[in-house]
Amino acid sequence: MMHFFPTPYPDEILYSVLARYSVRCGITSYQTIMESIFGKCSSRAVMEMPFNLNSLVSNLPVNCPYTADDLIYNHTLYPFFTAFLPKERAEEVKQLMLSEGGSKIYGKAGIIGSRIPLNQYLRFCPKCFEEEQKLYGEGYWHRLHQIPFVMVCPIHKAILHNSTVLVRGHNPQAYVPADADNCINNELLYFKPETIEKFVLIAQDAKVLLENQYPNKQFKWFAKQYLERFKELGYANINGKVYWEEVIKDFIDFYGLEFLNAVCSNIEDKEQKMAERNYT
Repeated sequence: MMHFFPTPYPDEILYSVLARYSVRCGITSYQTIMESIFGKCSSRAVMEMPFNLNSLVSNLPVNCPYTADDLIYNHTLYPFFTAFLPKERAEEVKQLMLSEGGSKIYGKAGIIGSRIPLNQYLRFCPKCFEEEQKLYGEGYWHRLHQIPFVMVCPIHKAILHNSTVLVRGHNPQAYVPADADNCINNELLYFKPETIEKFVLIAQDAKVLLENQYPNKQFKWFAKQYLERFKELGYANINGKVYWEEVIKDFIDFYGLEFLNAVCSNIEDKEQKMAERNYT
């Protein structure tokens, strides 16, 4: 059993909370730390959507107020990755996170088959990190900053930087805290001001998804919403035929190639495939 549990900071991801626990507990063995957290020395440190959370909660100190739902909805990326899944699949992902079904979570959530790559490194906002060191005496990993293609901190409008901490590919049982050694502000990144503003809008939308629970819908429901909106904007006729050339042209004009390339949305390469899609 854990003898204490760090109070999570605002927007702190569970991985970060457990990293701070690992530092404070004074245990040097990764396997022993895992056993104290999950009751099993073979457990793994997973950042986006951790699993075996029922065991974690059962090992929390007496009178600790956190439930598994608190941790899932407020301190993991579950609300983001399941926001557009059907209700049944979202619930299946949640049940896998509660249990020992870690190997199935990313497939069930549709992440493995996605063309959008997950982040290779834990990310941080230099301004947030500096402020938190002054306020709390330490920095921490924000969950919003770990969402793929959230490129800026919406609070400071600062470009997010890669830390030196790999999300995957390091010791799978090591929780690594954010500190001055791995959060080094030495990247020279530049985007046009108008691109930064687009990044801010994306980050704000992602923040809304993280902090709210919306009813899960079937995929066909979302397709219908897009089609009806296309009709309203003149991108589709009353019979549902979509004018893809106009959609693509205006989409590129609005976002700009710098933004689209940064988020791996090479829409020009997909024009033919998009033209063949049928939303009816």
